Amino acid sequence: MLSRFKSSQIYAYLRKRKNRDKRNDLKGKTKLSLNELKKILLDDLKREVGDNLLIHCGFGFLNPDFTPEDLIALLKSIVGEQGTIIMPYYPIGLSNDWLESGQIFDIEKVRCRTGILAEKLALDKGSTVSIHPTKAVVAWWKFSK
Repeated sequence: MLSRFKSSQIYAYLRKRKNRDKRNDLKGKTKLSLNELKKILLDDLKREVGDNLLIHCGFGFLNPDFTPEDLIALLKSIVGEQGTIIMPYYPIGLSNDWLESGQIFDIEKVRCRTGILAEKLALDKGSTVSIHPTKAVVAWWKFSK
């Protein structure tokens, strides 16, 4: 029953509405700068060269004053080529619905449901997208193969 509801148009509408309302709550609030985020990653979270980062992020909810490409460049500069950046790269829809649809997971054609950061990282020449049809990940550098 829950699976049927989650794949319904009503559920999709309610989810979009909830996320739109959350983004609207950010209007008028101070934007997060790339330098502030860099300080958080280096000073507060103690990230450094060689780290392996698993990132699942609603980019818009950061309320950034920078682009997804800027954030990816920052992450890459922090972990370096000795580290790895990993992000979930799931196709749009519920896993069960995707499997039952009979669609083929083709990275060139499948849109990413997990956000703009994963989509942008997948376009990077140093990145690899796994071939799992419902729970793929995109990885950059050391452990990306």
